[in-house]
Amino acid sequence: PPRYDALTIGLTFRERDDLWARIDQRVDQMARDGLEAEVRGLLSSGLPRTCTAMQAIGYKEIIDYLEGICSLADAVSLIKQRSRRYAKRQLSWCRRDDRTIWLDMDQLSTNQAADFIMEKTGY
Repeated sequence: PPRYDALTIGLTFRERDDLWARIDQRVDQMARDGLEAEVRGLLSSGLPRTCTAMQAIGYKEIIDYLEGICSLADAVSLIKQRSRRYAKRQLSWCRRDDRTIWLDMDQLSTNQAADFIMEKTGY
């Protein structure tokens, strides 16, 4: 039996391009909100580039930019690409789990989806 009574919620879109556009918008927002400064701060605090946390999507690409391996535009483009691939793997994984509750984001606003999740989790 599962160790925890977890609630798994999946977000679906009629068109895959809608999901990709949301991912791209989120990455752009992260860049505007200071992703580069966050990574600089982590590195300057002594966190090594090779630690597991710094291998997360977003961090490793910005580190490559900071080390001169790629341009900032290339780093952001890679973050978007790798985030879309990760989302695709998550969708495949969650589709195999019949406990997943799917929310059709073509039919719900973000606030409606949040309200549903809060209702289901008791928050």
